[in-house]
Amino acid sequence: MVRELCGEDRTGFLLVTSKWNHIKFEVGEAREKELWNFRDYRPWQRKIGSLRGQFPTLRYGGEREEAEVILDYIIRNAKPEAFAIQTEMASNRVPLMATRAGRRIADSFQMYKTRHARDIESLEEEEELARNEQDLARLAEIQHEIDSYRHKFDRTEMQLARLQTTSEDLIKEFDLRRSKDWEALLQKLRRTEVRLAEKHQPETADDDISTSMDQLDLDKLDDEIDEINRSECEPM
Repeated sequence: MVRELCGEDRTGFLLVTSKWNHIKFEVGEAREKELWNFRDYRPWQRKIGSLRGQFPTLRYGGEREEAEVILDYIIRNAKPEAFAIQTEMASNRVPLMATRAGRRIADSFQMYKTRHARDIESLEEEEELARNEQDLARLAEIQHEIDSYRHKFDRTEMQLARLQTTSEDLIKEFDLRRSKDWEALLQKLRRTEVRLAEKHQPETADDDISTSMDQLDLDKLDDEIDEINRSECEPM
């Protein structure tokens, strides 16, 4: 999947294990060893383990210095190039479903969909048997299981439908989200302006505190504006 998403050039990639500050060091080392010794584990673990020889590995335990080492490596080795999936969707004008990564994901979803349908069919047979035997407790249990699998089936169908997304759809979705962010920010700004307009010169300690809180609100608004502006500069 890494190859399908990013292409052959993976310069600047890292494998980072985290939450070292949540467990004893010896426990973390043992778990890390299990992860890298991938032959004895499930397929997804084997895939992660097999990547170890392709990328540098680092540990993150919540310390600023550790984060700086990780970021420093990424920044020094990063290249201003599009990922394979970006090239396929933007340059080749194909929907997500038609990309190499999209096809891999669609195959997985289709497998889950088939499995859920098979489970529902089996449970419906058990449901009919329980109904004939008037086993009300078992019948209620089976119906609950059927509802659960139908929910999973419907969710998988929705995920498959989203794979039809095109780059234009993603841009529209991003623009809509950004527009909502700006509208919410403007509403907060208007409310703050109204409060400030109603203020007089501070005469008491309470007034001083209130004015300070208003200034904090303005500072937060400035931060939110900066955040939205940064998101606009990020590549799709």
